[in-house]
Amino acid sequence: MQREIKFKAVFYNEDIDEKIVSVNSFTIEQLASCNEHVWEFSDGGTLPANDVDGGNLEYIEFTGLLDKNGVEIYEGGILKSAPTGFATKDFTYQVKWEEPNSCGCCGESSGWNVDMRMLSKVEVIGNIYENPELLKELDEYTK
Repeated sequence: MQREIKFKAVFYNEDIDEKIVSVNSFTIEQLASCNEHVWEFSDGGTLPANDVDGGNLEYIEFTGLLDKNGVEIYEGGILKSAPTGFATKDFTYQVKWEEPNSCGCCGESSGWNVDMRMLSKVEVIGNIYENPELLKELDEYTK
């Protein structure tokens, strides 16, 4: 089973020195025919998908995975897992691209990947762009 390849946009607003992630996503095919598509942002702003706005737009990729609530997990996401088995506390993870062809999560566990069986226990709590304060919960290895 192949995962759906799709992306969200991250827009950097230079005026207020802030990044914001789109609430919608597009497949690679939709982006290739981007004339009709519009990125929508949580602040109510929009941007045509074919407008790269002078380099202030970057893309984050869908991992193909869902958290325990059915929320899609994207690159740059921040996840929290409940204590299980040997763990006695919650762990916070950042979703990062890892070479050669995999997306892994690493965090307080000093680089352990989140086991696929753990997905029923992880929850998306934010992302590195809009919630940088959540990065304080990560250890030095992941920064």
